[in-house]
Amino acid sequence: MHIDVHAHFFNTRYLPIAGVGRKSRGLPHALARLIAIAIRGVTADDGSLERDGSWFAREIADSGFATHQSRESEPAELSPEGAIARFTAEIPPWLLRSADFDDVVREATGARGLLLAATAEPAAAGESDRRRWLRSYLQADRSLFLDVAAPAHVDDAGEPGVGGYLAFLYNLACREKTLADRHRQNSPGVELFVHVMMDMEWPYEDAPAYDYPRAIRRVRTMCRQSGGRVVPFVAFDAYRPDSLQLISRALLRQSFLGVKFYAPSGYRPDSNADAVRARDDVSPDELDRRCAAMIEFCADRDIPIMAHCTPQGMEVAPKRHSGFNADPEFWRVQLARFPKLRLCFAHAGGRSHWFGPAEPADAPPHEPWAKSIIELCTTYQNVYTDLSHMEEALDPQAGDRFAATLADDINSHASATFPLGRKVMYGSDYPMPLPGGGWPKYYQAVLRSVRDNEQLAPLVDDLFRENARAFLNLRAFLEERGDDLADEQVHTLSQFA
Repeated sequence: MHIDVHAHFFNTRYLPIAGVGRKSRGLPHALARLIAIAIRGVTADDGSLERDGSWFAREIADSGFATHQSRESEPAELSPEGAIARFTAEIPPWLLRSADFDDVVREATGARGLLLAATAEPAAAGESDRRRWLRSYLQADRSLFLDVAAPAHVDDAGEPGVGGYLAFLYNLACREKTLADRHRQNSPGVELFVHVMMDMEWPYEDAPAYDYPRAIRRVRTMCRQSGGRVVPFVAFDAYRPDSLQLISRALLRQSFLGVKFYAPSGYRPDSNADAVRARDDVSPDELDRRCAAMIEFCADRDIPIMAHCTPQGMEVAPKRHSGFNADPEFWRVQLARFPKLRLCFAHAGGRSHWFGPAEPADAPPHEPWAKSIIELCTTYQNVYTDLSHMEEALDPQAGDRFAATLADDINSHASATFPLGRKVMYGSDYPMPLPGGGWPKYYQAVLRSVRDNEQLAPLVDDLFRENARAFLNLRAFLEERGDDLADEQVHTLSQFA
């Protein structure tokens, strides 16, 4: 029974789509708003998560993780070009005739000198002309959409601009349960999934369809209905004034297991005067105070924190490299304050240590971060790391090199106070974009790399289960914070405690 310690089962209704489009992807404002309206319109809204009920709890004894049959089609992994084609083909006629579309045309015409093919007057163009113009606009020079992003910044599908963003959003345009079921089918040996939430409304200055208290309630219900096969981490946001109040309620009264800390949204665990920040209306001292209060709250209760720790990812200010806020060195002050803090550095510092150095334009200071992570993992009792979103492992040769590097690191730190072999965990980062629709192959590819390495093969159980059990601290969770759990959740989680 393996554990995926890092997955996501939220859809586009949980995301500030327009804000991310503007700040992270560099899209023009009106276009980002149009995309948000259209994508939310095709994202399924599962009303069963607004109330307690049964998803597959009654069937769980037979199947272990029953498949949720939803009516919506599962979106395919799309190329940037395919996503543009789908978007322009499916955008509804009423939206093509809306003031929001006219704003896109005015914005494009004013900034780029582009005109509708049929006429220079947007209001006079028919539906087919508008649809044709929109596709031409989105397929134009992709540098049109890099005004905010750094010149070297590309989206997760490997392409700059709007096409990759649309491909990412279409992959999330389905029900939460559909995402969970699809991932379970792709990960046949995994029996416990940690669903990691995101809270990005305040840094991106844009409201998701679900406000954050409602998002928390929906995730709580989904996890109850999963019968314990999905356990949640609630997201902290240093810009949200009541973030600690929301997460403390989720952790103490709604059976959330841990906390996600996402530094690329514009804050650090300490010394925020030096951070790349998202907004100016919250002072660095106040950011320091809020982060310190959250960390102290978790340390006092032995609650696990998962910190994003790779220079890559969704950045609120990519041109200023807000991803560099995730440097593991920034956690040293808090670890000195709380030596037993239960902390996971997600993504193991990024790809450079495992697969080769980053490009100079994207390289943060003192690369690779993995070296700092390894030192912290072997120095502090409760510091861990996960191997999530290592997309290069899909290639067998790259996967073998990755396994060899991991084996060398584990062997070199076998005699440390806290051996590295007890600190590394499997995670996926599903459904963040992978090249070539790689999620059906990802779990098996990473597992094969480990099993085929002579030195790592004896550690499969540790890397894919036992280390995650230790980090998650499930026994204490059940005893001290499990009052809100349904009977099926308690039964399932007890098998991992």
